[in-house]
Amino acid sequence: MKVCCEKCGKPLEANEKFCSECGTENLQYEAMTGVRTYNTGLMVWSIINLFLCNILGLIAMMFTMSARNAATPAQATKDLKVAKILNIVATVVGCVVIILSVVFTLVTFLTLFGKNGIFTELLQDLLKEYEIVF
Repeated sequence: MKVCCEKCGKPLEANEKFCSECGTENLQYEAMTGVRTYNTGLMVWSIINLFLCNILGLIAMMFTMSARNAATPAQATKDLKVAKILNIVATVVGCVVIILSVVFTLVTFLTLFGKNGIFTELLQDLLKEYEIVF
């Protein structure tokens, strides 16, 4: 199936994402090659990972966007694969960081306010001093 450039009319090959004459994007590239150069799901996942693990989510987003402008289908596929791997790693790292943060917060809270915590004794002394009974 031959397609012509929408701007200058030059015939385009199946693997040409951009016209070699005028540089216009071949809008039928994905249909001709069967290669998706943009994955909305990966982009959303990358944005979510920006909040979980900033730097890996940002890098994954860059690879997802670069797949759209890749010169060849092989490069687009490679970029999307790298973006997927980075998103998996970012999700795992982000979840581990969240779990560790929750555990650290609980340990700190129990250390300060637990049965023998630092602030527990201060509060008990204040309650005794002002004769407040619970």
